[in-house]
Amino acid sequence: MLPPPSVAYKSATELFWSTQTFAISQSYIPVKKRTCKDCHGNLKNITLRCNQGRVYNSSEILQRQTSIWLIDCSFELYAAQHDNLWYIEVHNNIHNYDPSEDLSGHPMSRQLTKQQLINVKEMTASGSHLWEIISTIR
Repeated sequence: MLPPPSVAYKSATELFWSTQTFAISQSYIPVKKRTCKDCHGNLKNITLRCNQGRVYNSSEILQRQTSIWLIDCSFELYAAQHDNLWYIEVHNNIHNYDPSEDLSGHPMSRQLTKQQLINVKEMTASGSHLWEIISTIR
């Protein structure tokens, strides 16, 4: 599983969505682990980890009787802003699991894309019914 390419991004949002899209094609899903803001409240850097990159605590194990997919994966990316552009640096490129053939079980892969969100907003504003919106997305 390859890390995302090290290119310059115009914004943190563009970086995150591009990273998500690339990573899903590689059978893993990066999520935000930590964000840091400067004294003015502007986003300064983001740490991304694999969505399987933590472990369940004891109370979560008792509550959750489904298959366990949090396996303490050590994959980690660091993104920071320099000269109004965002760059990615790979801190750890090692995944401790085999690539998934089907990512539909991962909650992050079931999120709507930017275009789907725009379609939902437009259809909601035009008075479309929920079943119409869902069938359009599918």
